[in-house]
Amino acid sequence: MLGKNFTVTGSDNSQVFLDRYKRQNPKADLLKLDAVTLSTDRTFDCIYSNKVLHHLTRKELRKSFQRQTEILNPNGIVFHSFWKGNKDENYDGLLFTKYQIDGLKERIGDNFDILAINPYTEIEKDDSIYVMLSKP
Repeated sequence: MLGKNFTVTGSDNSQVFLDRYKRQNPKADLLKLDAVTLSTDRTFDCIYSNKVLHHLTRKELRKSFQRQTEILNPNGIVFHSFWKGNKDENYDGLLFTKYQIDGLKERIGDNFDILAINPYTEIEKDDSIYVMLSKP
């Protein structure tokens, strides 16, 4: 959907998922990236994820936000969503780190200016949080 109006680069840490997507979308620009290190020399105007970064530990999330500032162009924006809650959960070896607004603000630190950070409803009332940030 975003590709209709923007130049879009997709990423995942799974080569299997990237290959599958590429078969269905041969012209797609894709990068194999770890969400913490974001090892690329490319820069971006916007970084977006929907319920991806909750798979990181709290320490890894702080590192990811720091790295995002390094690959974000001046005046760039970031938009991410997270599950809202007070505890970490593990489902078949997959981590789900849940956050309250204050906990997310701690992880963001001074890396970004917060444009918006609000709860929203995905499945149950106010079960999620979105953050919209700008590079200072």
